[in-house]
Amino acid sequence: MKYLNLLLVLIFFAGSVNAKSDYADWPKTITNSKGVLTMYQPQLESLEGTTLSGRAAISVKVNDSEPVFGAVWITTTLETDRDSRMSTLTNIKVPNVKFADDVSEANLAEIKTLIEEEMPKWELVVPLDEIITTLEAESGGAASNYQNDPPEIIVAYKPSILVFIDGDPILKDMEGYPYQQIENSPFFILFDKSKKTYYLYGEQLWYSTKDLNGNWSNVKNPSSQLLEIQQQLESSDETEETETTSSKKEATVADIIVRNKPAELIQIDGEANFVPAKGTDLLYVKNSDDNIILDIQSQNYYILVSGRWYSSKSMSGPWSYVDTEKLPEQFSKIEEGSDLDVVLASVPGTNAAREAVLDAQIPQTAQVERSSASVEVSYDGKPDFQKVDGTNMMYAVNSPQTVLKLSNRYYCVDNGVWFESTKPEGPWTVATERPEEVKDIEPSSPVYNVKYVYIYDVTPQYVWVGYTPGYYGCYVYGPTVIYGTGYYYRPWYGAYYYPRPWTFGFRMTYNPWTGWSMHVGFSYGGWFYAGFGGPHYGHYWGPPRYRPPYYHRPPNGGYYGHRPRPTHPQRPPRDNIYSSRPGVRPTTNQRPPTTSGRTRDTNRSTRQNNVYTDRNGQVYQKTDKGWQTRENNSWKSVDNKGNTRDNTRPATTRPSQPSNQRPSTGTTTTRPTTRPATSNTGRPATSTRNSSYSNQMMLDRANQSRQRSVQRTNTYNRSVAPARSGAATNRRR
Repeated sequence: MKYLNLLLVLIFFAGSVNAKSDYADWPKTITNSKGVLTMYQPQLESLEGTTLSGRAAISVKVNDSEPVFGAVWITTTLETDRDSRMSTLTNIKVPNVKFADDVSEANLAEIKTLIEEEMPKWELVVPLDEIITTLEAESGGAASNYQNDPPEIIVAYKPSILVFIDGDPILKDMEGYPYQQIENSPFFILFDKSKKTYYLYGEQLWYSTKDLNGNWSNVKNPSSQLLEIQQQLESSDETEETETTSSKKEATVADIIVRNKPAELIQIDGEANFVPAKGTDLLYVKNSDDNIILDIQSQNYYILVSGRWYSSKSMSGPWSYVDTEKLPEQFSKIEEGSDLDVVLASVPGTNAAREAVLDAQIPQTAQVERSSASVEVSYDGKPDFQKVDGTNMMYAVNSPQTVLKLSNRYYCVDNGVWFESTKPEGPWTVATERPEEVKDIEPSSPVYNVKYVYIYDVTPQYVWVGYTPGYYGCYVYGPTVIYGTGYYYRPWYGAYYYPRPWTFGFRMTYNPWTGWSMHVGFSYGGWFYAGFGGPHYGHYWGPPRYRPPYYHRPPNGGYYGHRPRPTHPQRPPRDNIYSSRPGVRPTTNQRPPTTSGRTRDTNRSTRQNNVYTDRNGQVYQKTDKGWQTRENNSWKSVDNKGNTRDNTRPATTRPSQPSNQRPSTGTTTTRPTTRPATSNTGRPATSTRNSSYSNQMMLDRANQSRQRSVQRTNTYNRSVAPARSGAATNRRR
């Protein structure tokens, strides 16, 4: 009779609810005069492509009777907007439901159907940070052949700018002016043929020199022509960051250092000021925005460059690569919220490192209209194809697009969308699957980043696509993430210059919410200009026209831990390359306002987010006295030996919160509608209830992850709008 009532209540609920819910509003409840149905925050297990799998505890309470608890297994499609760091869960399926006691197969089938019908009405919008922190899948990537040899390390003790030219300078006449522009550099460099003088513009200042590799001086009185060019540069600047007037800083005159091979600049503002890192036996340089650490025990210096650690006995070098697994143990003791916590994403075993690895596997998704999306492919001369390392494919070396050839078929990846053709010149149509061999591309190939662009689902009208941060150069390397493959790729020189992705030279720093940011300059005003008399951004950082955000050291401590509310809200990043493409509808998720079409508990502050289910479907709750499990329709405490005992006081707590997953790097071409065949999902395995002891570590981690997901989401929401500044004006205080 109990389960008949349960089923009747579910049926009644199903016909009476149709409303949108707030994100992070867990547990979800559906209430009417007959009782309450509750679903607790899902515990995410795995992400395959865009298919997220997990499980959740559920309960049904009929009038004044004791609630009946069970577990539900769920698969859903993840549609992601990385700019807003929000995801929508769609295409929800319920492979299995289990209750504490026997329920007929017919009733279970009805319950599964009802939950599948109700969950889409919640229109679940979930913060990415909750997905990242609560996903159970183990972090870490398979070993890849990334290049970790150190570039030239330049240590400067006063404001300096590292300007790189991709090989010998390539000069192109500038229409309407008596100058030539160096085409093979992301920096704006001019050459006056009559004066035999080079000019460099950046951060609203002009510099000049007779020798590119010599000393540069600030031009205090630029000519009218230079000022005219400056005005056009500033008006055409495609910078992604616009600061308020009050945040603009006075320009800083810097030393100019020019290199034409991979190099990295480490800056210290005067003599190094080493101070203790709280809770460790480490010292770090406080008067630098670079991460320079001295291990007291070994007396080795460590620097972090593009996610790679290098060490030396002297700040003047030589520097050698250090595997993250061989870092001094003290690195893992660096505290969250400290000035030094920016390095934690590169320290194995830390929450920051695990979350960075999971974040690197979550895609930005979009819907492509097959009839309207298009691409124009150009070549500098006749198409020239060369081998793609690790595959039987070839790629066009003389095209600004990534064009692949496999047998008699051609594929083009353009800003996150796959196209195909029978001819290298086209016509091109939206591809419905990508070549299987793409997954085998080696890091030594300059087209390696297209390995991280996927096709997820296909209909006659649309193709669902996505890319993970690997498309931008963020790669999982064992237990941490790195920037770039470490290889130097030879660019194309012809009538045009087509660069390849660079790993070093931009002082790339990891930000847990915006990914890799470049650290160039000191004050308001940029160093890279596009669309005026010269080259576009083109491929220095991956996709055409993409440029990473500028790095800004977080105020009030580090990235992690609890942080105070800032004076100004943070501007979200605008890295979604799908945003302005015709025929492509990117996933755009906003944090939804509260709307209510049903009766819900409004006293959310009293609702505890402490109910869980293990992988076998047994339900647990966390109290201040430890774990309890549900047996014989009551809560029983679980002791350290895995035994249960009756409680003298019934529990009255209830949890809340959402979760998510990480995407796989497979080449799925159809969106799964059922759970992937993994051991963590689907019909639960059989086990005794005394398996609580073996589950305790998993449950403890799940409990900690829920708490961290709230902290991380709140920290992101409270992030301050960064000041556009660099080491000289925004160093550690």
